[in-house]
Amino acid sequence: MKIGFKRCIKSACTFVSIVILLLAFINLTTQVKVKATSNEFEIKDGRLIQYNGNTKNVKVPSTVTTIGASAFAHKKKVESVTLPNTVTEIEGYAFWDANSLKNINIPDTVKHIGKGAFSGCTNLKKIELPESIDSIETRAFERTPWLSLQQKKNPLVRTIDRLEAP
Repeated sequence: MKIGFKRCIKSACTFVSIVILLLAFINLTTQVKVKATSNEFEIKDGRLIQYNGNTKNVKVPSTVTTIGASAFAHKKKVESVTLPNTVTEIEGYAFWDANSLKNINIPDTVKHIGKGAFSGCTNLKKIELPESIDSIETRAFERTPWLSLQQKKNPLVRTIDRLEAP
């Protein structure tokens, strides 16, 4: 009788251990999913695909390495964006027509700003461009007060619609 009782206890312990591990796994995967797809930010593989929030001052999570194309496009309420030092690229039209945007910090980790990235940000007056930037595509700052101010300061600053080989 003792052997049967010990087997029963051992089986019960094994079953309970499996249930606990299963619950822990479910809890862990649920937490990871919540972090990756919060209500405000849609992020996939480090790329901010879409900002869905309605706040004036946005702080992008440090898990983001790329601001995706049109991620903040047409966001009328966003006035300020703080990018983490993990961001290395701002893709084309990322902030297109976000006409309430007044300022954005571009960290010195950013290497590339895509075509039309800030085009139509009609209130964007202050941008500090770090020396780390290797390339800025055409029309990146088109229709921004910042670009107009740069052009007044230096007549050599101009926009280029198309580059052609000689």
